[in-house]
Amino acid sequence: MIPKLSLVIPCYNEESTLECIVEEVLKLKSADLELELVIVDDCSEDRSREVALELAKKHSEIKLCCHV
Repeated sequence: MIPKLSLVIPCYNEESTLECIVEEVLKLKSADLELELVIVDDCSEDRSREVALELAKKHSEIKLCCHV
């Protein structure tokens, strides 16, 4: 059984940094580790939510939760 690592990434107005952060965390992915990233958007006022949605479309490991 492959161990699973779930990471929560809080996000508030991180449009300019979110993609870089996610790409760095995805480097942890290996054959010996299942990775899940949960991005939690806390009512960002910039394009953070859109960036997170784009990342989730590209990477199946990403789940997005949005506070409203």
